[in-house]
Amino acid sequence: MKSFKLSLVTSCYNAETYLEELAGSVFYQNYDHWEWILADDFSVDNTRSIMEKLKRADNRIRIVEPKHKKEIWWNPQIHAVGDIVCHLDADDAILPGTFEKIIHYFNLFPEAVLLHFNANKYHNDLPKTSDNLFDNFKDNVYMSRDNNSFLEGFEKLWPQRSNIFGYLRIFKNLPSLHFPEHEDGDACLSNDGQWLLHLERYGKWLTIPRTTYLAREHGECENFRNWNPRGEAQLVINEKEERNNFILEYPRNIKYFDDIYDLAESTYLSKLNYETERKLISFLNFDYTQEQISKVRHLFFDHDIVFDKHLKNISYFFVKINLKDTPQTISTIISKLPVANYELSFFSDNIHLHENNRTQSNNIEDIKEVIASDGRGVFWYTQDNRIHFVSTVQRITEAPEVILSTQNVHVYDAQEKKEEDTNLKIMQVHVGCGLDIPPKGYGGLEEVIYQYMRVARGRGHEVSLKWLDDITQSDLEKYDVFHNHTGGFYDLLKDRCIPYIFTMHDAFVKIHGKDSHYYMTNNQTIKNSLFSLIPSEDMIDYFLYPEKLRRLHHGVDTNYFFPQENKKDIRLICVGGGDERKGFHLAVLAAKKLGLPITIVGPDSVHEDYNKKFYDIVNDSKKHITANPPQDLSITGKGNPIDIHLAGNVEKDELRKLLNEHHVMIHPASLETGQPCLAVLEAMACGLPVVGTMQDDIFVKGFSICTRDVDVIVEKVKEVLDNYDEYSKNAREFAKERDWENIFDELEKYYYEAKELKYTKPFDMKDRLMFAYQNTGNVFDLNMKKNPYLKVTGPISATYKINFIDKDTDTVHYSNVISTGGWVACGLDYYINWRVEAINIETEKIEFEYEQDLTNKNVFVWFDSVALGDTLAWTPVVEEFRKKHNCKMYCSTFYNEHLIDSYPEITFITPESGFNDFVSSYRIGFFETSTQSPVDMKDVSLQELCAGILGIKDFKETRCNIKVKETETELKKPYVCIGMQSTAQAKYWNNPEGWDKVVDFLSKKGYNVVCIDKHESFGQGEYFNKSPKNVIGRHGRTLDQTIATLNGAEFFIGLGSGLSWLAWALNKYVILISGFSNPKSEFSSKCFRIHNDAVCNSCYNRHKFDPGDWIWCPDHKNTDRMFECTKTITPENVYQKVLKVIRVIDKEKLLK
Repeated sequence: MKSFKLSLVTSCYNAETYLEELAGSVFYQNYDHWEWILADDFSVDNTRSIMEKLKRADNRIRIVEPKHKKEIWWNPQIHAVGDIVCHLDADDAILPGTFEKIIHYFNLFPEAVLLHFNANKYHNDLPKTSDNLFDNFKDNVYMSRDNNSFLEGFEKLWPQRSNIFGYLRIFKNLPSLHFPEHEDGDACLSNDGQWLLHLERYGKWLTIPRTTYLAREHGECENFRNWNPRGEAQLVINEKEERNNFILEYPRNIKYFDDIYDLAESTYLSKLNYETERKLISFLNFDYTQEQISKVRHLFFDHDIVFDKHLKNISYFFVKINLKDTPQTISTIISKLPVANYELSFFSDNIHLHENNRTQSNNIEDIKEVIASDGRGVFWYTQDNRIHFVSTVQRITEAPEVILSTQNVHVYDAQEKKEEDTNLKIMQVHVGCGLDIPPKGYGGLEEVIYQYMRVARGRGHEVSLKWLDDITQSDLEKYDVFHNHTGGFYDLLKDRCIPYIFTMHDAFVKIHGKDSHYYMTNNQTIKNSLFSLIPSEDMIDYFLYPEKLRRLHHGVDTNYFFPQENKKDIRLICVGGGDERKGFHLAVLAAKKLGLPITIVGPDSVHEDYNKKFYDIVNDSKKHITANPPQDLSITGKGNPIDIHLAGNVEKDELRKLLNEHHVMIHPASLETGQPCLAVLEAMACGLPVVGTMQDDIFVKGFSICTRDVDVIVEKVKEVLDNYDEYSKNAREFAKERDWENIFDELEKYYYEAKELKYTKPFDMKDRLMFAYQNTGNVFDLNMKKNPYLKVTGPISATYKINFIDKDTDTVHYSNVISTGGWVACGLDYYINWRVEAINIETEKIEFEYEQDLTNKNVFVWFDSVALGDTLAWTPVVEEFRKKHNCKMYCSTFYNEHLIDSYPEITFITPESGFNDFVSSYRIGFFETSTQSPVDMKDVSLQELCAGILGIKDFKETRCNIKVKETETELKKPYVCIGMQSTAQAKYWNNPEGWDKVVDFLSKKGYNVVCIDKHESFGQGEYFNKSPKNVIGRHGRTLDQTIATLNGAEFFIGLGSGLSWLAWALNKYVILISGFSNPKSEFSSKCFRIHNDAVCNSCYNRHKFDPGDWIWCPDHKNTDRMFECTKTITPENVYQKVLKVIRVIDKEKLLK
């Protein structure tokens, strides 16, 4: 989820009485990425001194000086540097969690430019806490669903202004945004009304029917005293005249929540809006479809939602009074409520139709008597044909009198107990690395687990997520289901006696074949499971234990991925992982034949050969001119080269946006699971037909099955476009069938089956271990694969003190007491020379002792990075570890083919190999001081970081050995290589004239200049970096070709990037331009570092780097000082280093 910066803006006029109350509500928020701009609008009271006091209290607060009265009031955005502008009136307040909600909804609806919410309005005094939220209450803001634009609403302007828009209007800080100003007098006093009318020209807006704001109406409020309807009418006149000059698409609003307004409004005046923790909420008597229920869960994302449940742990019940309801039906609902603490609310959105004028009776009045009949204190109010009843009594100590008989009470108790018994306790078992739930980045496995957990919680089940090693004996007894999602840890699951079910989410096993490690580990995982789930029937018979396999399809959240009207010209899209099996190259070739533009979404391949093949096809297709584009297609730009957009990896919201800008997905994968994968389902949910491959001989609505033949793909795309509306409709319908709610219906049955299997088989840990070791002594089972883990099993009841000790320092890193049948683990993942001992508490004897010795043992080190520079830095450290311990080293990198020849004693394996035959393993990654590393990545060099994790003290800087396999024959010597591209703008040399001047300087010195970056141009948005002029471009080549070119160079000039590490590995002098990191972060020998210490620098060594933010600049982002660390490095600074390197090289040549 994208982290937007909020710009809060408050224009203060005579606000001394209220401003600190507003500030308290701001400081109480749980989202910290904000600034607050305060403007004193020429007050005559003590407002200014309070503003100064607030500024001293928090450095995120700025005070700006308006040029004239109401300047900031009309245009709150003019000083804002954040992504989103949030105007707060000085005499109002916001409720807890408001900022979190703003961020969530802008991520959920990235196309929206403006959001507005409900507010509770009060006379004079706002409630201090939720306990007095009814005191001085005036009314709510019931935003209308009838208007398709704000302009339409303003034209009506009656019967009630507040029906048009809510309070807390938040809008995106759009470039060049400016609102007209009006002089006081007979004019408009509606700054917010003007914002809305103006902003809906720029994009869509969305009503969020939740209460986030407390508005105060008092006699000192100018707008409250002097609201001018004629002034707002003038706004309408002006806006209609403006809109004669352009055409807007209607409706201007996103109506996503329109069909759940009645439910949302039932919560408007509830303590729920003050909650800071996640609560369980039950909505009763709402006859909602699954689609509506999904929307409710999107709206109340910060709470757990159930429908028509009466559990004791529910904190809030909201009951809908429907037209058909009577006092008797409401009595029945009340009779089912538990004896517990909760808030109870009843709501009707049409009280007029409950009145009977002929009998002079009122159904609502009769229902009111039932609600209050047990003496329950009830606050109630009516407004705009709505009525709310809110119970102020939180504990029901006896059954209400309205229950018709004691028999009903008895039946209720039994039914309620049965209902509680049917709710499952589900443990999702985490055995991967870096798994974030919900996913921070967009990953398939994380998304599936997140959806399983989301839907399960919504149905009242208790759900937890734990790392495998953290599961305790108490968990084994408490939880009904243990759901494992990885096939490589069957031995650990078995050793811990965890009765699990297993889901295989992909087809890697079939890709690698039956001789692979994948096949072996997955078969073992299936064998040891209660049963296992697989996405396609096609794969069941492929495994050795088909009787243990059940089918469970992939799903999609059709309320997140849905069609939007963003499509223009016909455009194709292909989404997946960037390797040969996903077929990006085939999609481009098909687009080329069709003469249609295409977007490729996904990362580059880890295989250089495929990358070269793919980029060659892309570059050729961009040059390709379609001679005879299909005549039946509405294609713009006929006869031009086709447009190919390489989007790379994108976040979930960006993927949704991209899908809705395209017409057809091409998915020519070499092996699918026999059912649509997540990427395909997400496209279909957005209404995109799919042309793709499929293993099974099946029919999928909206999916046209093709082969991997380009001509076949082309014909299938033409067929889809000829029948587009039908295919699009069918795609969306199929996706709805595969909504996660429907998938979970099937999964829920499997969970109940797993629960029965757990309780009917001897999965109790003690029973199993006693059975296994009935006639033996206790066994001490030590596993050192990840970190030290010791399990004690056997028939002898004993208590042991377990010590995990560093042999080199005698430091006891962890100590605990366990009994027979228990286990204990030390959570330190980095290398320690371990001694482990188990001391019998009763006898004080050491019954078990282990001293680590890795001689001739298999050790596995894996690099948690795809970067070339990291691999070149870390590999020599791994070799040093191998020599020190004389072990059999296995190492996983993404550049194995370039290291194998230089390090023959290391066995290099691919990251996806599933290698598991080792005694110890170590993960090398970017860690701060933690259980994963004893050193902080910000304080040490790359090699020192790796050495710290591997326990190598006093490691000396060592170049990586790289074999040069090819020879550069085309370039005229002497030449210098440069590399000016990187992975974040902060790493670039941000002097706009720098590279061109350095190239000219080198040319005058007699050198050809060769640019060896992978891409000729690279970046994001306005920060797009192109290669310098007058260079020889060597882009899009294989790594071996780049090595050959660099090996023939005199020296290298670059950044803190992989190419600098590569040049250093080839024993070249490196001129390294960098302010992003300090000089100790890379290497020092043969390195001429250019670093400006006089300005802000080395942010990487002071802050946690955010690789997802292209313009990351933590101290000066969006200011004049942004990127000053390298912007201030001059070409002359580089000239000096160049001359110095030339002198050193000339001297070395003379000595030879």
